[in-house]
Amino acid sequence: MDSVDGFIPQGLSNVIWAFATLVLVDPKLQRAVAETTTRKMSTAVTAAIFNPQNLANTAWAFARLFCRDDALFGQIAQLAEGQMDDFSFQNLSNTLWAFAKVKHDDLTFFEMTSEHVLGLLPEFSIQAAVNSVWAMAEVSYHNHEVFERVAEEAMKASDNYNPQDLSNLIWSFAEILHENEKLLRSIAKTTRSKVESLRCQHLACVAWSYAHFVERWTQTGT
Repeated sequence: MDSVDGFIPQGLSNVIWAFATLVLVDPKLQRAVAETTTRKMSTAVTAAIFNPQNLANTAWAFARLFCRDDALFGQIAQLAEGQMDDFSFQNLSNTLWAFAKVKHDDLTFFEMTSEHVLGLLPEFSIQAAVNSVWAMAEVSYHNHEVFERVAEEAMKASDNYNPQDLSNLIWSFAEILHENEKLLRSIAKTTRSKVESLRCQHLACVAWSYAHFVERWTQTGT
């Protein structure tokens, strides 16, 4: 795998993205790409060549392959911070999802990206918005304003949510215990209307989420 050393940043991200898209697990290739990418990201001359698309695709690919490399994700976070204004909503959402998927819980990174999530939220697709709060909940990072804004946007399009996004959304709010009564009522109504299309895992996730809230209310007497 020595040949990957000659790849430019786009070539490195394209290779690992292709393997991830096809779900082709090759530990030797993954290790070679991770090591080469990390080295190039830490070198001033080549680090400047990595753009938001390269960073997001690389993070997404390694997460998709369930490959955690803290050195690599640390470098991605560092380079992303300096380019955050250039991240599209999709790149931002994919990067947050990837960090959470591999449990790289750099809360400083999540705090830094929250401001940009708020700025781009009107452009977010349903899936991108859900993935962003899911990622934050997965690493136990709670930004009240982000969750409130996502709740507002979710209620505007609740009928358009697919089962996976619906269950991930309520799970995110329950896991972080962010209570928004209007959203809870909206999701309950949507769930009832789509119950025939929900799979067992979706129903179980929704049921757990509401039970988690009820348990909290019981404990606090609210």
